[in-house]
Amino acid sequence: MVQQTVCPTEQNVGITAVFGRAATRDGAKILLAKAQHVGFQNLSIQQLGCHVFAVVLPTLESLAQGAALRKEAGSVGFHLALACRSLPVAGGLNAVFGHRRTRRQAARLLAEVRRVGFQSARLQEDRCNDWEVDVTGLQTSTERRDFQREAKSVGLTVTYEPG
Repeated sequence: MVQQTVCPTEQNVGITAVFGRAATRDGAKILLAKAQHVGFQNLSIQQLGCHVFAVVLPTLESLAQGAALRKEAGSVGFHLALACRSLPVAGGLNAVFGHRRTRRQAARLLAEVRRVGFQSARLQEDRCNDWEVDVTGLQTSTERRDFQREAKSVGLTVTYEPG
């Protein structure tokens, strides 16, 4: 069973270029200085978890812009990653009905999930090209166990992931 986390996250909605990660804010400051030294501007540090700090350039316009930036960063030794989110990080655990590579595929799954009674299910992109159908707000292990049992009774599988 997944433990619920209380670690803060500052990850934003949208497409973000991640220049690197460190276990401490001081480690991220070193990465930030290196990226600025080779010309990258408008970078910031975001806390992504208990011991994860990332140097990021938030609010890219598109994955194509991210790919171009990745190529540029690679030419000076940075292995840029892209992070995508369509909704803010809510914390806690989400009941996840499944992941799909496209929004259209996930929308079909959402329709199926709602058709069998899970009206509070929603669609979100939690990583680039990874759309999920989930439900939030299940606070206790008893609620999560009952929810999982209900989903199974209509032929659906639910897993729990950090929200």
